[in-house]
Amino acid sequence: MRAIDVYLGELSAALRGPRHAKADLLSEAREGLMETAEAYVAAGMSRLAAERQAAEEFGAVTVVAPGYQEELTLVQARRTSLLALIGVGVQPLVWDVLWPLVREVSVGSPTALQAVLSELVEWLGGLAIVGAAVAVIACGIGVRLPVIRHHVVKATGMLGLAVAIGVSGLGLFMTALSPDVTRLLDFAVLPWLTAFVLLPMAWVGRSARRCLRIA
Repeated sequence: MRAIDVYLGELSAALRGPRHAKADLLSEAREGLMETAEAYVAAGMSRLAAERQAAEEFGAVTVVAPGYQEELTLVQARRTSLLALIGVGVQPLVWDVLWPLVREVSVGSPTALQAVLSELVEWLGGLAIVGAAVAVIACGIGVRLPVIRHHVVKATGMLGLAVAIGVSGLGLFMTALSPDVTRLLDFAVLPWLTAFVLLPMAWVGRSARRCLRIA
C-alpha cells in the first residue's frame, strides 16, 4: 500500500464528524501530500521514498489530527444549530398557514389548559429560535476564538437536544389534549405531526448527540 494511503487511513481513523466535511478535509490533505511527493519525484527521488518523505513533512497523525478534529467539531455544531433554527422556525408556518390549507378542523373552544400550553409553546418557540440563532453566530465566532470553541460546541449540543425533546413532547401532548383527538388522529394530524415535527426533531436530536460525542 502506498505511504500516502496509509497515512490518510490513519488520519481518517483518528477523526470523527460529518462525513462530507471529513471527506473534504481528507481530500485537501491528499492533494497537499501528492503535490509534495510529485515535487520530490521530479527532483529524482523514487515514488515510494517521495511519498514517505511527504507524509513525514506533513506531520505525525497525532499532531495533525487535533486541528482537523476541531474543524469537524465546529462543522457539526453549526449543522446542529442550523437544524434547530430551521426546525423550530418553520413551525408557525406549518401549523398556522399550511395546515389550514390541508384540512379545516374544528375542535371547539380551547380549554384553559390548552390556552396556557399554547401560550407556553409560543414563548418557548421564540426562546428556542433566539437560542438557535445565537448558537449559529457563536459557532462562527468559535472559528476565530478557539478558547471558547469547546464551550460553544457543548452548549449547542445541549440546546439541540432540548429543542428536539421539547418540541416533540409538546407537539404530542397538545395533540393528545385535543377534545376530538380520535378523529384528528384518524384523519391527518398524526401523519402531519410525524412529517413536520417528529422526524425533523429526530434529525435535530441525532445531530445534537453527535455534537456532544465529539465535543
